[in-house]
Amino acid sequence: LVPGKINKIQQISDTEILFTIRAGSTNYKLMISAHSTYNRIHLTNRTYHTMDIPSSFVMVLRKHINGAIKKD
Repeated sequence: LVPGKINKIQQISDTEILFTIRAGSTNYKLMISAHSTYNRIHLTNRTYHTMDIPSSFVMVLRKHINGAIKKD
């Protein structure tokens, strides 16, 4: 995933966020869960249904890191 560009940030539940990262010519989905019992970070191929109205936290993430490029 390095170097990679964050193309999309989506909220898939109250505790899970999905980042779409473009590295090379491939899109990767990085799912981050902050659930109290099932917390995890992993790459996934699943298609998730996103929330209709994102939280203010996701809006702040979109504002500050959407389009960011990971170089290291």
